[in-house]
Amino acid sequence: MKKHFSTILSLIFVSLLLASCGTTKRRVKRNSSAEHDSDPITNITSDETSQTAEDQEHQQTIDDEQSHDVPTEDERETVEGTVISTAGNYTLKGNYDHVEITAPSGSEVYIYLDGVTINSSAGIALSNGNKGIVHLVIINGTTNSIINDVANTNALHIKGNLFISGNGTLNVESKQKSAIKVSETLTISGVTINATSSKHAITAETLVASGCTLNCSATDGDGIQTEYEADTYSSAKGYVYLKDVNLTINGKGDGIQASTYIDIYGGTINVSLTGTFVPYSQKDTYELTDDDYKWNSQYKRIASDNHTFYSSRYALTSSVKALKAGPIENSAGEDVTSGDYAITLRGLSTITLNSTDDAVHTNYGKVSIESVNLTITTSDDAIHADYNTIINNASIVVNDSYEGIEGQNVTIDGENTNIVVNSQDDGINAASDYGTSYVCTINNGYVRCKAGGDGLDANTTLNINGGTVIVEGPGSGNGSLDADRININGGIVFACSNNGMLENMTATQPTFIYSGSSQAANSLISVADAANDDNALFTYTLKLSCTQIIFSSPGMSVGKTYTIFNGETEVVDINMTSSLTKVGSSGGGQGGGPGGGGWH
Repeated sequence: MKKHFSTILSLIFVSLLLASCGTTKRRVKRNSSAEHDSDPITNITSDETSQTAEDQEHQQTIDDEQSHDVPTEDERETVEGTVISTAGNYTLKGNYDHVEITAPSGSEVYIYLDGVTINSSAGIALSNGNKGIVHLVIINGTTNSIINDVANTNALHIKGNLFISGNGTLNVESKQKSAIKVSETLTISGVTINATSSKHAITAETLVASGCTLNCSATDGDGIQTEYEADTYSSAKGYVYLKDVNLTINGKGDGIQASTYIDIYGGTINVSLTGTFVPYSQKDTYELTDDDYKWNSQYKRIASDNHTFYSSRYALTSSVKALKAGPIENSAGEDVTSGDYAITLRGLSTITLNSTDDAVHTNYGKVSIESVNLTITTSDDAIHADYNTIINNASIVVNDSYEGIEGQNVTIDGENTNIVVNSQDDGINAASDYGTSYVCTINNGYVRCKAGGDGLDANTTLNINGGTVIVEGPGSGNGSLDADRININGGIVFACSNNGMLENMTATQPTFIYSGSSQAANSLISVADAANDDNALFTYTLKLSCTQIIFSSPGMSVGKTYTIFNGETEVVDINMTSSLTKVGSSGGGQGGGPGGGGWH
């Protein structure tokens, strides 16, 4: 309902509110279009991803493989012994203790697996002695197994290029090393592969897979690994390309580790990794450094020069990242640094990552996420790029993380973008060990961060140009927004904290900063036009308590007065005297380290 106070009483009342925050109750009719109590997370169903030249090249390779004329069984030679000595078409069925291809280098061998079991206790189950091109074609409807149980020996080991195609099932298991090892390119299409290993499930120089199902289980290694040694960066090798692949990885190493880049286009990806922690006393045993260690079993970081807590610090024995790209090593074993290492997620992929270490991580590289449904749970960073992180028309839910989304420059765009981040430290952080400028830009979409540290932290500039941005940070040296320069130029912005850091803020769109009484967690906060409070501009149920509220909306105007409500209780009236209006006591100052966690 409208106000019914006299002008004089209203002025007195507003003055009292600014000093002590009032308790007057008013009925506020909340506009459903301004309601933000529920996260508007919906699956991305529209794919705006265009095909690249690389997509077309990979698809042509797959098409050529699948269009190969399959010779009849009579036209194939059935392997009676254990050796294939010449190029040609062969059938394997029944049981073998091992099979070795001894055809000359450069030979092309097609092997049709028709319900075969190769089980070796003496060496590699299926291998070639000379580098060539091997095709394994899985006969439709058949289940085939390649197994070995030999120390330091892979189950399926091919020198050169390996193609696996067909519509059957291939089980590959190495009980003491890697399931599948290919020295050059491994191309997979159509089939279902179950790869189980004590080391890496699948390892190759390059992996291209399309329209297949891959189930990888690695006891003490990576699910998928591509290795590439070079003195300079080249995108021609060392990558993982997955198109419309159903992939499941379980293990205690990295999920996908690519030397150069990872490109996931469509499909369903599920990665679940659990790392092993050791105390500081075992640093030398596992060849770890001080920087590998983090504070207590909750795996929270502390400053690397803070030696007080070493006795209670724990580290992972190995990298346990869900998706990891770069860097390659040169002949001297040194990292080849380049900004070209990349992780690209696109094309209506549905990706679920659960990892102890970073979920998405590039060394010296960038991350691009477009038209993807991505869910992350991690004890470390959800998304980390040493260079740029770009998100466009993607749905991203970070259930838990140390830091949420990080890159030298973070850009968020797309009207269908929906991002929710829960983090122990910063929610979204523009930072890097490289470069001199670190910018976070939000142009469109819905972004909500609940952070134990800064909500949005840009070590140079934070630009909010559109969309809906909701940020909660706890304060105590951290704040909802933290940057050398904060520019609010558009969109709906609601940021709250306990008088956290505020540096140089500018606003071309009307924005107010209120610092005053504490608003409890679970309070329903509304912002309404004081002259017409029947409809709220914005409503939101706090997840954390706060004493500072920053609000901006294209529905506000300079010269008008706006009211903050807690439920139906008026907190304060704010007269917008300029495009950036500050009301109440100022808070903040320079920040400290992580803001802790414990608010889940």
